[in-house]
Amino acid sequence: MTNAEPVAPETNLPPLPATPPASPRLPGAPAAVPAPAPVPKPPPPAPAAAKPSGPSVGVAFARGSALLPSDADAAIKALADQRGDGRIIVVGYGEASTNDPAAQQKALQLALSRAQSIAGALAKAGVPADHIQIDAQASGSGAAARVIN
Repeated sequence: MTNAEPVAPETNLPPLPATPPASPRLPGAPAAVPAPAPVPKPPPPAPAAAKPSGPSVGVAFARGSALLPSDADAAIKALADQRGDGRIIVVGYGEASTNDPAAQQKALQLALSRAQSIAGALAKAGVPADHIQIDAQASGSGAAARVIN
């Protein structure tokens, strides 16, 4: 190692300006930077989901069938009688065992048929059609109905 002397910084550099340079003026470009867009107001909260307010009924269907079991009639009639002026939501489940699109489609058809079977029994028990909402889900088994506000 050699005994090196410290090197002095170059002193012939130009001085730094006190402010940044002016923005370049390009043809067709705005002369000034536009103000940022105002932040939009957040969307209003979503309406509250209907909450169960009354009884519910579960229906166990035979595997692969949408035929309403005879032992479900009394429970469906009781649900119809207890609904007051509430609506009833019916969800059918289709027993999907895979994520294969063809199997999912078949399961949704079964689920919808099950929900429609229960909706038909509710209508027969005196529930107006416009007070029955049906839904279908590929996975799960059987069906369920519940009173909602």
